[in-house]
Parts: sequence; C-alpha cells; structure tokens
Amino acid sequence: MNLTLKFNPSQQQAAPTIRLLLAVLGILAISACAVVPDAPNESLRAAQQAITNAERAQIVADAMPELTQARQKLAEANTAVQQERMVLAERLAHESQVNAELALAKSEMFKARTVNREMQASIDALNQEILRQGGGSQ
Repeated sequence: MNLTLKFNPSQQQAAPTIRLLLAVLGILAISACAVVPDAPNESLRAAQQAITNAERAQIVADAMPELTQARQKLAEANTAVQQERMVLAERLAHESQVNAELALAKSEMFKARTVNREMQASIDALNQEILRQGGGSQ
C-alpha cells in the first residue's frame, strides 16, 4: 500500500483561520464560566422579612442570640453580594432566615411556657381554695 500526501496550498491558508476560530471558541467557553449569577434578592428579602417579624414579636431575651446571629448572617450575605459571591450570599441569606425563624419560635415557646406556668399557678390556687372551703364543710 502506497500512501502519498499531497500538499494543498489552500489547506495551509485555512489553518490560521481554524486556529483563530478555535481560540475564539475557547475564550467564549471560558468567559461563559465566569458569568456572575444574579444576586439572591428573593432570599435576601425573605431573610429581612423574617428578622422584621421576629423584631415585631418582641423577642424574649432567651431568643436574642438567634436573632443577633440572623442579623449578622444577613449582613454577611449583603457583603457577599457586593463581592459578587452569589452562591455564598444565597446560603448566608437562607441561614439568616432560618435563624430569625428559630428566634421567633423560641420566643413563642418561652412565652407559652410562661403563660402555662401562670395558668398552673392559678389552677393550684383554685384547688387550694376548693380544698379549704370543702374541708371546712365536711
């Protein structure tokens, strides 16, 4: 078998064009990877709303660490947005929202426990009154 390669001058002229085309495609592919995703505006709004809800509910002191942490995470999320670190900003905004919701839930739990203790004290006082009045008539 005899293989011979024939030199075609048009192939030599096409080589720089192909190289240029490949270089442009490579640059486009790399730049597509570098596109910054949109800011997580909805997550940031949800976190801010959760913090506002917790503040309006007048958080008890026992739940303040969670609310403070929610505020810190939201501030970090906003900083991440400014640094164009959108994935991190999304995660921090979500953590902020969860911390604010936890603060609200803990506060409501502590308030409910206080009401429960007060009601139990009233029931105990009524039971003692009944026993005292019932004990005297027997």
